Amino acid sequence: MGAENFFLFTVCLSLISSILNQTRTILTLFVVFGAFTVCALFNMECVVYMGAEDVKRQSLNVFRMKMLGATVVRKQHDHTLL
Repeated sequence: MGAENFFLFTVCLSLISSILNQTRTILTLFVVFGAFTVCALFNMECVVYMGAEDVKRQSLNVFRMKMLGATVVRKQHDHTLL
């Protein structure tokens, strides 16, 4: 699946959410890249759940998410990945 498909998915997700009057989007790492940008464009609350190891590896993306207003929730499991 290419990057344009993820972007299209997140735009559609945001449009459907706005039609249904939903103001919050919950994402996992699989679709998060670019999705938090779309949520910021549509002025939606965005909550991203990431594993502890993923937060370390993706620290630049986590910084970008927080700059755009997303809430990053660090989940600690036995294997530290979601």
